[in-house]
Amino acid sequence: MTTTLDQAFAELGESRLTPLVLNALDFIVPGEWEDITDLDDLVEDVAGERDPMVAKKAREIFIDPNRPYQRALQVYQLVDRADQVAAGVVLANKAVGAFEFLSFLKKFTPQPDTVQAVDLAVKLVAEIVAFGLLEGRPELSREGLADLAADLGDYAKQDRVRIAAWVVIDGVLPLGPDFIQAVQAKLAEVGTGGLGESAIYKKLSSMIPGDSDEEKHGFLVQALGSAQAWAEGQVTEHGLTTELVQEKLVAFVEGADAGADYLAAALDASTSYFRHTGTLTVARACIEDALDEVDEPEEELVGLPDDAPPWHRSHRPAKRQRGDEDRMDDERDEVDRLERERAARMRAEQDRQELRRMRAEHEERRREERQERKRRRREDRKGGSGPRGPRGRHRRRGGRRR
Repeated sequence: MTTTLDQAFAELGESRLTPLVLNALDFIVPGEWEDITDLDDLVEDVAGERDPMVAKKAREIFIDPNRPYQRALQVYQLVDRADQVAAGVVLANKAVGAFEFLSFLKKFTPQPDTVQAVDLAVKLVAEIVAFGLLEGRPELSREGLADLAADLGDYAKQDRVRIAAWVVIDGVLPLGPDFIQAVQAKLAEVGTGGLGESAIYKKLSSMIPGDSDEEKHGFLVQALGSAQAWAEGQVTEHGLTTELVQEKLVAFVEGADAGADYLAAALDASTSYFRHTGTLTVARACIEDALDEVDEPEEELVGLPDDAPPWHRSHRPAKRQRGDEDRMDDERDEVDRLERERAARMRAEQDRQELRRMRAEHEERRREERQERKRRRREDRKGGSGPRGPRGRHRRRGGRRR
C-alpha cells in the first residue's frame, strides 16, 4: 500500500491510458478533468500558488495515523486491484464463448452479467465509504446512507470525473441506460450467492455494514436505491446510451468491436480510474487541511492566573524569634500558611480543568470551522463562484496568503 503522498503521485505518473480515458469523459463532465501528477502542481491548483510549506504540511497530514487519509486512499486502490481481477473473469468468459471447444469451461467461470452487477454496486459503496472517511464519518449505517448518496450531486473536479466514469464505464456501457434497474434485478435474482463471484466484494466486504452476507446484500441494494434518482438524472441529462459511450471510448481498446460489454471489461482491466482520481481527491483534502493549519494563527489560551502562588514552592514566612510567648502565634501562622497553600492548590486544579475544557472547546470549534470551509469549497467548485473563483482557488494579494 502507498505510504507517502510522493509515492502515490509517482504511481500516477506511470499511468498512460487512464488519463486519456478520463479526458474522453469531457462530453459528460466538461472541463472537470485535469491530469495532475505532482503534489506541488496540485498545491498550486488548490491554493493559487506553489507553496512548499503547504506541501510539506500536506505530506505530514497524510501520514498521520490519526487522520483518515491513508485509509481512504487504500479503499480507492483496493477497488481497482479487485476490479482488474473481475475484468479478467469477464474477458475469460468472452474468450470461452468465442471458441466452441472451450465451452466446457463456462461452468467454471462466473457469469459476466452477475460479476458486473455486483461490482457496480460494491464500487458505489466503496465510494461512499471513502467519502465518509474524508468527511469525518467513518462508520456507515443504513440511516446515514441517503445523506451520503445525496452528496454525489455536490461532486466537482476529480470526484465528479470518478463518479461519471462509474456511470459510463461500469453502468451504461455494459448494462445499458437503465443500468441501476438492471443491477437491482440481477441482485434480486442471484441473492447472496452472487456476492461470492465478485472479487471486489471479497476485498471490500469487511467495510460494508452487516454481520452476514444477507445484511451486506441488503445494504448494497439500499445503496443503489439511494443513488438511483441521481444516476438516472445523469443518463437523461446527457442522453447516454450504450452506442454513444461506445463511440466515445472505442478508440482506446483494440478489438473493441467485439461488443460493449467486452469494451467495458477491457477498460476495467487496463485502467485504474478509481485509484487515479482517488489519489487526487485524498491529496486535495490533505492540502486543504494544510492550508487551514498553516494559515490559521495559533490562539493563545489563558493559562493560570498570575497571582496564583506556585504550589511547588514553599512560601513559609520567616519564623519570628521573639521568645516562648509568641510560640502560639507561630503555630497559628503555620496553620494559616498551610491552609492558604491548600486553597492555592485547589484553585490551580480548577484552573487546569478550566484550561482543558477551553482547549477542548477550541479544538472542536476549529474542527467545525475546517468542515465548514471544506463544505464551502465544494460549493464554490461546483458553482464556479465564491472566494476562490471559477477554479476553486484562493484569491491572494501580494505573496503568501494572509
